[in-house]
Amino acid sequence: MHHNVYGQDVSITNITPSDTSICNGEQIKLELEITVDTAVDLRTQSLTIYMQGANTLSSRNLTLPNTAALNLTAAGSVTVTIPDDFTSEISSLTFSNIGSSTFTASLTVPSSLASDTNATNDFFQIRLDVLQTSTPTISTDVGDFIICKDENCNVYCWRRF
Repeated sequence: MHHNVYGQDVSITNITPSDTSICNGEQIKLELEITVDTAVDLRTQSLTIYMQGANTLSSRNLTLPNTAALNLTAAGSVTVTIPDDFTSEISSLTFSNIGSSTFTASLTVPSSLASDTNATNDFFQIRLDVLQTSTPTISTDVGDFIICKDENCNVYCWRRF
């Protein structure tokens, strides 16, 4: 069966983190949704990823797995998971630094495989925020704090005096 791949669009349509409340030192997974509007074989194509900000990941090319799911025989979408589907190329995504990072994934299909009609959706970015972990402590010494009622609402809070 021959599929005409001219005039097709291949895009990364979403990135979903396995956890949205990331703490420093935590490892997460990212699910990338790839959508096509006609049949195309994405097996062994190159996916470029990198991250900038508080946590960094240098630009690297990952090879999409050689699985049947990535040989799309009609329009649709498929999901790949970083690092699970790329364990030989990236072992983990660990977030060691508190703050915001921007993770970018880019998929450009070579013209010999398909004619990508919209290059503006070949990449997708997601902001990932690493939160500071808090370790609660109990102490009998309250120091220079008092408990007070907020003037504008019915909320009690700690205030330094």
